[in-house]
Amino acid sequence: MGSVSVIGFLITAVIATDHAQNVDQGLFTKQMLLYKLNYQVKQMDQELFTRCPGFFTHPDHSSMGIIGRRAAYGDAFLDLEIKLASKTLDDLKKKYLMCLENPSAFRGPTTTKRTTTMKPSTTTYRENGEFGFKVLRAKNITYRNYEFLALEVRIPDDGQSKSVNWCRDYQLLCESLSRRPTGCGERFLSISGYKNCASDYNSDMRIGDVLSCNPSTRVAYAANLAFGDGKGPARSNYNAFGFHSCNSHTCQKSIQKSDTALSYMWGSWKDNGTETIMYTLCR
Repeated sequence: MGSVSVIGFLITAVIATDHAQNVDQGLFTKQMLLYKLNYQVKQMDQELFTRCPGFFTHPDHSSMGIIGRRAAYGDAFLDLEIKLASKTLDDLKKKYLMCLENPSAFRGPTTTKRTTTMKPSTTTYRENGEFGFKVLRAKNITYRNYEFLALEVRIPDDGQSKSVNWCRDYQLLCESLSRRPTGCGERFLSISGYKNCASDYNSDMRIGDVLSCNPSTRVAYAANLAFGDGKGPARSNYNAFGFHSCNSHTCQKSIQKSDTALSYMWGSWKDNGTETIMYTLCR
């Protein structure tokens, strides 16, 4: 009987251990889900603040240390926190979509940190060197019944973007002037790659097909009208660009590797890096 009791005790202990491990695993899974949600909330919050600070008065979505701080709480508390974090993330996504559709309506004062002195958006990005373009000339132009801002810009000799990639640099360039980047038009809004220029980099594609796709030829023509009475230095497929197709392969820090997204900047690298002046449009 003694041996049977020992065996029974061991079996009970094993079952209890398995149950505890399952409970711990369940809690850990929920903790990781909550951590992931809070991280996404923080990232979305920061992106929304950067694009449309007018949405915020006293933003506070940055709590992160979930695993160590809340590990003692049980299932019910974690379930509630997960629901709250999911709701917060959904609300931020809705605001972000509103921001993409009409960023100027929520522009507000622009700052790179929420504790710094507010400064106009026309100087903030430039002061902090977040994009590689230096504006040489700018001129408003009406091209085929659409209003654009034509830009003559200089790029770094090394052809490397200042932000994460040249697509973001182009976005920041236009937004620093309270405008939006542009390029391929509405008929490409539902096509993968092309539509990413709007969803990921705020390209204004609601321009019919006025710039064609790729946009280089008509960007060059519009820039030359702005700066040279139709006979200027902008050259199609060489040093005149707008958004074409955007993804992780076409949007990179190297201009040469970003040529499909920003069509076309061939002159910046095709001729051994001798061409550093480019032409583009913002909306």
